[in-house]
Amino acid sequence: MVEEDVDPGAADPGILPKIAGVLQVVAGATAFTQGVQLLTMFIFYDWKWVLPYALVPLGLLQMAFGGWTSLGRDWGAIGGVGVTWFLALFAVVFTGWSLLHGVIVLALAWTALAGLAALVAPFAVPPSLAASRARRALYG
Repeated sequence: MVEEDVDPGAADPGILPKIAGVLQVVAGATAFTQGVQLLTMFIFYDWKWVLPYALVPLGLLQMAFGGWTSLGRDWGAIGGVGVTWFLALFAVVFTGWSLLHGVIVLALAWTALAGLAALVAPFAVPPSLAASRARRALYG
């Protein structure tokens, strides 16, 4: 049952969540690829063995949240901000470490993509909240 005071066009989140979602998916894919590359090409004998095992699932998680953000899901956009900011911080720290230790692989590209995704992600939350609110009013 459609309520009469709700505009069906309000259920479309617009272009900003789609852009933020795509950036999150690309940054997540880069984090995932960075983790796979570290798993297959390097052997770490101390605490750094955790890096590839953390990057693979976090990259997959960021790709999932990016997909949900691009669909205009409010919980996806909010969760995506947290995951994206965490991975952006992780990328900066890892890139600094890799530049100092000669393990440069994909770190520079990953840091740039993670930073861009982290800057855009918060702007997807308000339109996603509005679109989810409109969807609930229309269909729920």
